Amino acid sequence: MKEMDELFILTNSPGEVSGWVMPVVKELESAQFPAKIRLVVLPCQYASG
Repeated sequence: MKEMDELFILTNSPGEVSGWVMPVVKELESAQFPAKIRLVVLPCQYASG
């Protein structure tokens, strides 16, 4: 089985970035996740910031 080269995380607001994306990324890094982690912030009319 081929290893994953990249992991894309999709989010749509600054609250999601601080609320769940950063804790997940920190956990993946501490587990020495082998793939590059890419964050994609999608536009959302209800997002603040």
